[in-house]
Amino acid sequence: LQASGLSLKDELKGAIKILHDLGVELVSVTLGSEGSLLSLKGEFHHQESLATEAIDTTGAGDAFAAGVLYGVFKGLGLKECSLIGSYLAAKALKTWGGQIETSEEELKAFFRTHIPSTSL
Repeated sequence: LQASGLSLKDELKGAIKILHDLGVELVSVTLGSEGSLLSLKGEFHHQESLATEAIDTTGAGDAFAAGVLYGVFKGLGLKECSLIGSYLAAKALKTWGGQIETSEEELKAFFRTHIPSTSL
């Protein structure tokens, strides 16, 4: 996407920088099928969407946020936090009503497959 000669991602980074300047440390922006943009104190990570289908979008943003916060509380980096958020959002998109079930063991198995060097 282009706006004012800048890409949407560049414009979002400018807006996120303003939030950081105001004291917000962690900023998360979901971009639908384009994934998400996560920033911690000016460090950015763009995560591609992991969704392969969308039955119902209810709760996908909440699932993403929960995954990101889970990663933050586990002390993980932006890439890992974004990946967990994207994984949970993709699960939410595959169900009606936005209710998903997951476990720490399921997340650990996901990490072993996608980022073997990182453990939960």
